[in-house]
Amino acid sequence: KYIELSSDGSASLSITTTLPPKSSLYLQMDYNPRFLPFEQFPADPNRGFDVSPSYVTFTTPCLSSSTSLSFCMSNTQQPVTLYSNALLIMPPVPDMSMPFNVISLCGTFFAIVIGTSINLIIRKSSEKISDKLKGVKRKRPLDKIKDKLKEMITTLKQKISRDKQKQD
Repeated sequence: KYIELSSDGSASLSITTTLPPKSSLYLQMDYNPRFLPFEQFPADPNRGFDVSPSYVTFTTPCLSSSTSLSFCMSNTQQPVTLYSNALLIMPPVPDMSMPFNVISLCGTFFAIVIGTSINLIIRKSSEKISDKLKGVKRKRPLDKIKDKLKEMITTLKQKISRDKQKQD
């Protein structure tokens, strides 16, 4: 057995063995998927990656009874090479518009947050400046709540006094 690793991470496996007649050879290999950085993708990743065909070379002894085989023309051992089909592997294609989408969403988010903040700051400060120029004094929210409670208490007192007068 011989495994040859190349610099791009691919591997080549060579096996020399002898198989008895009417036997089978099964190969099983574990692998870890490898994801390419986007810089290493080809110019057109939609085309995919070519995987060269695998091949097997074997020799069989030519017997006099095996004259029906097309590759056995003489009584010597002839090497026979069979090739499989080449493969075209379609990789997951990266979306090169993703940086644009991220920048667009972040820009929109910041525009909304900063725009709203500036709008609130300018509106509040312009109201305060106009109130100062006009001499208007605005009440604080706590003072507004106190005034509202005082009004409610006075109306309740008035209703209670009316009810007492009606009962007398």
